Amino acid sequence: MRRGCAAVLAAAATRLAALEAEAAAVPDSARLELLQSQLAAAPAVRVVARPGVFETSHPRVTDEGIIIPGPRGRASILSSYQLPSTDRHIAWPDIERVQTERSAVMKGVLIGALIGIAMTGVVAWSAKGLDAFEAGDQGVLIVGALLTVTTTGGGFLLGLTHPGLKTVHP
Repeated sequence: MRRGCAAVLAAAATRLAALEAEAAAVPDSARLELLQSQLAAAPAVRVVARPGVFETSHPRVTDEGIIIPGPRGRASILSSYQLPSTDRHIAWPDIERVQTERSAVMKGVLIGALIGIAMTGVVAWSAKGLDAFEAGDQGVLIVGALLTVTTTGGGFLLGLTHPGLKTVHP
């Protein structure tokens, strides 16, 4: 039993060391160009590194690592003080992963609409004696429309507040 636990721990340590070596490896020039194009196309980028997690847009990729641009412009509209350039350089060995954000709004809307349509079907099935298109029996249609609009709106809000993340490095 102890030998089995020791073997599992040794395998896990070896795998962890391999993952750290993979993360620390500097990408080749073709991979750097691909990574730069992916990061330039993304609306937001998340860099998970040993110093912390950095969220930015349009970072620059170099042989040494990733450069996260600092704030640009003036401190405020009424000020002439120019902010100093405080670009942050993160070396490849310190970078654990790089992720791009993509909108999840359409996915949320689709799921919300499907749930609303399913709930409408349940309501219509439970009121099976009614004809939705006869005079005075439109309650099923109104409830179904309200359910579908409400769940679609809920899916929109969830998709808006929970963007999808895609790991692009390593």
